[in-house]
Amino acid sequence: MRGKLVEQDPNDEPASVLLEKEGLKESNEIPHQIPNSWSWIVLGSGAKFINGRAYKKSELLNDSSLTPILRVGNLFTNSSYYYSDLKLNPDKYIDNGDLIYAWSASFGPQIWTGGHVIYHYHIWKVIPKQIIEKQFLYYFLLDKRNVIGETDLHGSTMKHITKTNMEHLSFPLPPLSEQKRIVKKINFLLEIL
Repeated sequence: MRGKLVEQDPNDEPASVLLEKEGLKESNEIPHQIPNSWSWIVLGSGAKFINGRAYKKSELLNDSSLTPILRVGNLFTNSSYYYSDLKLNPDKYIDNGDLIYAWSASFGPQIWTGGHVIYHYHIWKVIPKQIIEKQFLYYFLLDKRNVIGETDLHGSTMKHITKTNMEHLSFPLPPLSEQKRIVKKINFLLEIL
């Protein structure tokens, strides 16, 4: 993202002010030029990435009256679910509207719409801080060029992105009001395609 999709508004509170309010610092790395009102940050300072849970085979049940377990395959190709009767910490569940990211085999973000589920270890629940509009972060993560470089992929047969690499990504942070304008513009463009 380079700041060319919508007009810059000189009345927008610069991203540097957002960072100051949150006690965060700009990144020293500058991958490319961005508008003056934007700031580069390390993504992990603006969003939290929480791993799901790994399961033993004995914990994967076929009782649909229990809580569904979301696996990476369910996001892309597999419509059959396992279920669980485990009582887990609240951060091991996702609900409609949560931003998630599959980080192994098939990569990518989703805004979850499948109801209350437990999510598997190969999925992150992504919780942006108040400085990042969730839908803006979703669009950033959706563009694999922002996320997956040759050095970011690990594994010989099953490729994956490490949490450390994701948290250390350079992230171009626009003013919050501009993030909302960008999301509105992208949504509009997607509707007319």
